[in-house]
Amino acid sequence: VVGGGVVGVGRYFRQGVAEAEIAVVVADAWQRQGLATRMLSRLAGQARAAGIDRFTITMQADNRSAIRLLRRFSPEARLAHSDGIYETGVPLGAGGDQ
Repeated sequence: VVGGGVVGVGRYFRQGVAEAEIAVVVADAWQRQGLATRMLSRLAGQARAAGIDRFTITMQADNRSAIRLLRRFSPEARLAHSDGIYETGVPLGAGGDQ
């Protein structure tokens, strides 16, 4: 939140015992400033503390910003493609950088 306006939102939704789907959105004027990366790292830390060990991710195949974010967060992630959508799962590990 900046000046009373929301500039980004990051959330996870628990699916089962140790898995969660994530969503990160940043307002256009605030993109490419590292906000999504910081929110994703913070979400991962909160999720690990809550017993989650894996994020699931679904994104439009043409969303280059989301793909770059995923590659920074988990370079080894393998994307499954179907009907213009990418899906993947990312283990959170125990480290502080994810």
